[in-house]
Amino acid sequence: MVAVCEDCFGLSGNLRPRTAATITRLAEHFVHLLGQVAADASTPVGALRLLDADERHRLLVEWNRTARPRTQSADVVSRIGAQALQRTDSLAVAGEDERLDYATLERRANRLAHPLIARGVRPDQVVGLRAGRSAGLIVAILGVLKTGAAYLPLDPALPPERLAGMVADAAPALVLGDDDLAAVEAEGRHDDPPGVVVHPPTWPT
Repeated sequence: MVAVCEDCFGLSGNLRPRTAATITRLAEHFVHLLGQVAADASTPVGALRLLDADERHRLLVEWNRTARPRTQSADVVSRIGAQALQRTDSLAVAGEDERLDYATLERRANRLAHPLIARGVRPDQVVGLRAGRSAGLIVAILGVLKTGAAYLPLDPALPPERLAGMVADAAPALVLGDDDLAAVEAEGRHDDPPGVVVHPPTWPT
């Protein structure tokens, strides 16, 4: 608590904080404040500062040096590929129909990506996935990302008119349903990644 009063001897004050360090700091702030008033009594209250230049610099600059070099986070394709090497047998996807470890997820996604590329899918294009929630859908998403394209989720439960509008807006290179995905994956003959450079998204700074 800070209490200040005026008497015949001038101004007197009483500080009741918890520590001596706090008393010293508050006293310095108060003296600095009074010094500004004495220097120019017309200074608006809102323009007065409790902190002097050194303390403001310490608080706002020295103690706030939290900047760190920005690093580009790895994209999901690279992350899952790394997990397939490091945690081969660890569970990656658990669905009602099947469970996939990282190695299997990586292998199946690669097998899907190669036929998609053969069908003309290229980076920055869109592939519509009209498929229900399943382990196969995760394979399909990763396979599409491995081509450098983006995927458009098309929930089969949505009204046909809504799905048609989404497809018209996105203009995907392909639209694949559950049966289509199984057929395309079956065409795959290569388990290795397709070698497409995948660029992670960049965010505004």
